[in-house]
Amino acid sequence: MASDTQPSKFSDCWSASRFLRGMILALFLAFLVYVVATQELSQTQSDLSYNSLHYDVRIEQNGDLRISQILDVHLKPKGNGPWRRLCQRYTIKSGNLTGISDVSVKNLTDHTAYKELTTDSDDKTIDPSGHYSQDGWEHEMQDTWYLAKVDGAGLLQQYHSSTKDGQGESVGGEPADPCGAKKECKVEIGWNMPETPSADHEVFQVDMTFHGVTTAYDDVGTFQWEPIGEENTTPVDSVTGVIHMPGGTAAANPRAWLHFEGNGRVDIDKDGTIRFFARKVRPAQYLDLVTTFDVSSTKGVARVRQGSAEKRITDSEQSQARSWRIKKLLYAIRLLLAVILVPLLAICAIGYELWSAFRSYRDTDYYGGPIDCKDLSDLSPAAAGTICNTVLDKQSEASDLFAATILSLAKKKAISISSHDSVEDGQQGSSPSLHEGTTSNRVRSLRITTRPLGQRRMEAMGLTKSEQAVVNILRAAIPVDGDAPNTCDMDQLNEALTNHPDSLKLIEQYTQAVNSELTDSHITDIRLSHYLLGFVMLVMAAAIIFIDFPNGSFYVRLYLALALIAVASFSMSYGASEVLTDFGRETAGKVVGYRQHLLHPIDIGDETKVNLKLFDSYLVYATAFGISEEVVHQIAAECPQLTDATWLASKSEKSLLRLTFDASGNVNNNIPDIYPTQTSASGWSSLVDGNHNIAVSSVNDLGSEVSDAFTTFGNAISEVSSPGVSSDGFSGGSDGGSGGGSFGGSSGGSGGGSFGGS
Repeated sequence: MASDTQPSKFSDCWSASRFLRGMILALFLAFLVYVVATQELSQTQSDLSYNSLHYDVRIEQNGDLRISQILDVHLKPKGNGPWRRLCQRYTIKSGNLTGISDVSVKNLTDHTAYKELTTDSDDKTIDPSGHYSQDGWEHEMQDTWYLAKVDGAGLLQQYHSSTKDGQGESVGGEPADPCGAKKECKVEIGWNMPETPSADHEVFQVDMTFHGVTTAYDDVGTFQWEPIGEENTTPVDSVTGVIHMPGGTAAANPRAWLHFEGNGRVDIDKDGTIRFFARKVRPAQYLDLVTTFDVSSTKGVARVRQGSAEKRITDSEQSQARSWRIKKLLYAIRLLLAVILVPLLAICAIGYELWSAFRSYRDTDYYGGPIDCKDLSDLSPAAAGTICNTVLDKQSEASDLFAATILSLAKKKAISISSHDSVEDGQQGSSPSLHEGTTSNRVRSLRITTRPLGQRRMEAMGLTKSEQAVVNILRAAIPVDGDAPNTCDMDQLNEALTNHPDSLKLIEQYTQAVNSELTDSHITDIRLSHYLLGFVMLVMAAAIIFIDFPNGSFYVRLYLALALIAVASFSMSYGASEVLTDFGRETAGKVVGYRQHLLHPIDIGDETKVNLKLFDSYLVYATAFGISEEVVHQIAAECPQLTDATWLASKSEKSLLRLTFDASGNVNNNIPDIYPTQTSASGWSSLVDGNHNIAVSSVNDLGSEVSDAFTTFGNAISEVSSPGVSSDGFSGGSDGGSGGGSFGGSSGGSGGGSFGGS
């Protein structure tokens, strides 16, 4: 019975090529993750970091922001000397920030107020990183600050904050471009401190005014402020902020949303004050605050636009917040993973994943012996050929399966196949008999005749889904005019199918029909357990690497994650998604047995027992298995009477064997004979040698002939049926704008601050 009663061997689930491919993929991905993870670690362990960063912001009546920063800096020892300079860079552009002015810097550690560093001319550059001796630095640069433009080469040129350089005037409700033709430019606020080898806490206060930040609509004033931008390379442990409304009252009815990928929150006090905080701001991680407030609380805003904006902004922020909640749920789940639970789950997952992958590959194949079977009528030729290809590792081509379906349609009388004989110069005529050895001038071509077939008639004829799909293909290539049949030869048909505008769609419908026959018969099943577990393992590996475990555990977590990644990628590469069911394995055994039956000598006995319908079935399935030539010659050897046209015509005019063994080739008797009619005796004696071997020239392998005619179209079938073997966060406001957790949203607000030093 079924093959699964036999014990499985290791060889049943082993493939050296798949193993090598999986190992290469696993090692490559593990190495890639290792490089990326260690690089991420090196970035977070910067020599310069901010312990804390606090903002106190007041919205002026004209929409400008008066900003006061208090920053606590941590300085690790550098390899190239002491620390001398800290700086912050911001982006100036007319759309959200037209200028920076009123800058002041104070060292709160030693209570020193820094003085502005200026140059004699705007053309001169500011070079705070020049080569100064300790005395030179102390006398010339120490305790000063500067505000300068940054050009493409990184040079710093004087920026006149006292005259609000580049802020522009309001023109038609829009501020003038402060950067001219460049559209945007960068400015740097830097301050030069006493030489400091290292410091755990160095505290500074930096004040400034951001101009042209707010946009006034008919209903609200709004701005998107980005104190920390994507270009920032300095990690910040803690960010807090307070924003005061114009006039300092709650009448402005503010709403706020905080865009931040990590742990953050924004709240609004009863008096209208906005408060926000964020934890662990990594390099290249932005922090944006979107704020709206009653436009009547402002006056003289430079950027004015018509229409209402409150609902549009609120809907957008609420949508981003909802999307972020899903990501926050994953974050909450990963916190539940304990130090002991994670390795235990990882080990269990690794073992089960490997077992599942090898088992899925084993179940794609039939690893039992052939099951005695002499009838596959319950299985379409295309489905049988597909199973045979899977079990025996590709024995037939896509054109063979298509040709077998064509022959099956002819056998069921859904179409008819006839032959057309001609000589090489294209002229019909007589030709000497076969036994005189002059058959080389004979040129035979096959013709297919289609007839109108409705869905009900196709079902009444017992056509399978794949056969119905082929009928639709033939109908598209050979249009039927009314009730009249239409005929064309194989070359014309192949060309029509290949060039038909809907050929790919028709092919896809055909391949889907074949797959549907397999699944409907419960021969194959989809098994995705190792893919799903592999995906879970990859998610687990990412959580192990990036979750905030105690310090010092990074490499322990990394190696465990790499093991998960390697095993998951190997298993997903090695395993298979489509496997044979128990019934499918039994069916596969029958297919193997039936194929073996076709290849074994067939004991016919006397001519009265010749079953032409059975031989037609043999020819159909032999074509699907890619062995039609062997089977045809075997039948001819066992039944030499089949090679006699007169005898064959007297038995059945409609049999496919007529086209295979009839030398005249006139199934429908619509073409004059080009060979002399042979008697039974003369036919047998002339076509069978002394060893009872049939002369090759006397047998037409109809299966191969039809298959060869569809080679081009079969290639297209093969390409379609066998395709080849790939975010921002929101940390912010609540839906109502009155407060809530941060969520990953859009960046690009006013400023885009980045911090550095040397």
